[in-house]
Amino acid sequence: MIMNPTPLLEINNLNVRFHTPEGTVYAVNDISYHVNEDETVAIVGESGCGKTVSVMSILGLIPQPPGEIIHGTALYKGKNLLAMSEAELIPFRGREIAFVFQDPMTSLNPTLSIEKQLTEAIIINQRTSKNAARQKAIEYLELVGITDAKQRLRNYPHQFSGGMRQRALIAMMLALEPSLLIADEPTTALDVTIQARIIDLVKKIKAETKMSIIWITHDLGVVAELADRVIVMYAGEIVEEADVVTLFHSGKHPYTQALLHSLPRADSRRTSDRLQSIEGFPPSCYNIQDGCPFADRCKFVVEKCWHNKPPLTAVDPEHLVACWINIETGDLR
Repeated sequence: MIMNPTPLLEINNLNVRFHTPEGTVYAVNDISYHVNEDETVAIVGESGCGKTVSVMSILGLIPQPPGEIIHGTALYKGKNLLAMSEAELIPFRGREIAFVFQDPMTSLNPTLSIEKQLTEAIIINQRTSKNAARQKAIEYLELVGITDAKQRLRNYPHQFSGGMRQRALIAMMLALEPSLLIADEPTTALDVTIQARIIDLVKKIKAETKMSIIWITHDLGVVAELADRVIVMYAGEIVEEADVVTLFHSGKHPYTQALLHSLPRADSRRTSDRLQSIEGFPPSCYNIQDGCPFADRCKFVVEKCWHNKPPLTAVDPEHLVACWINIETGDLR
């Protein structure tokens, strides 16, 4: 793990399992990372790699059972969130750490108007009057691209489209002005114009408030635009971590390289360039891998990869990779 003397959030050796009738799902396997103050960390990887479970766990948002946090710590401003009871976690949810879920209907109350839900967040956070909170709510809705915000404020969640509900939820979380915003693929359902507006808004508010962000996504275009540092996950494990420029220009894990090569490039001058797919499938989440979890899909695989799991190792002062092979030379590290 890249060390920092005063991280806002520090995850250490987090392991999460789900016990199902089919067997135990090894969802998150001994991951460690940190988020500094005034930093945006993107967590990327394909569906089922453990991105969402890892961040939901730190706020006690996974159902237990069937979920179980086997061990690990989540130190937020020095306090271990994983050691807290449900009641002890309440002050941290929303005010300190806000969570924007991928599906806004899991977060918005269907029986309350958008106005009620958004103004309540503003009143609690900014200690302002109801009228001032309503005006502020209108401004937030306009900022996230909802037209006729004054009238739409009176609507209920079911009267909004899916994209509008997501934007309303983003407005609500930003209104809380948390120290840490966790966003789980919040722009997936939005068209590219609104997506760009949301990203610009998040960047603006981050610059003003020094808010830290964990942005979970599969969209590397968003990562390039928003992130300071990137964590790449695969099969419940972190396989690479680096600052965003280093990762895009010098990604050293075969999976990271495969993700980058699967993207269209604006700077490609050859019409014959083809996007590269990642052959094969992720390993079963019902088994712990003895070796590298990416071995079955890796073109650099050697015998050692099948039997020994590579540790997350620094290849540069702030660049960590879990791979036995130097993919630039083909030699063992």
